[in-house]
Amino acid sequence: MNEIIAGLCIGATGIYAIAVARTFPLTPAIELRAGLYPQALGILLVLLAGLMAYGGLTRLRQAKPSGESAGRPAYWKTALTFSGMLGYLCLLPLVGFGISTFIFLVIVAWLFGSRLFRALAYSFAMTSLLYLVFRYVFEVPLPSGIFF
Repeated sequence: MNEIIAGLCIGATGIYAIAVARTFPLTPAIELRAGLYPQALGILLVLLAGLMAYGGLTRLRQAKPSGESAGRPAYWKTALTFSGMLGYLCLLPLVGFGISTFIFLVIVAWLFGSRLFRALAYSFAMTSLLYLVFRYVFEVPLPSGIFF
């Protein structure tokens, strides 16, 4: 059941990414929209989320009911992750890409069992890598907030 909920949440995020990416302006250097790459990622998110939800449905149908409870699934992790994505989208225009991405990645890594120091290190490395790739390789301006 957790996979179904996660798949639906991820699919909704992909649809939102596609809708927002369609509003991006044309890039002057090339005749492509700046939103081409985010749109492609949104489509990929929707497809993979559909596969994830389908896999969850298949496992749910194959599961035989038993009298014993194998433990409650951690629905709260899925709910917190989705809430974190919504919070990330709200923080992005306010504090910018770097700070909001770092905060989101730290929370998600810690939530899924990473130790705090490791979560901080991975989040810093991933945020830096994403910034460098989008800023200098793709030459796509990233949202800046009130700090920088």
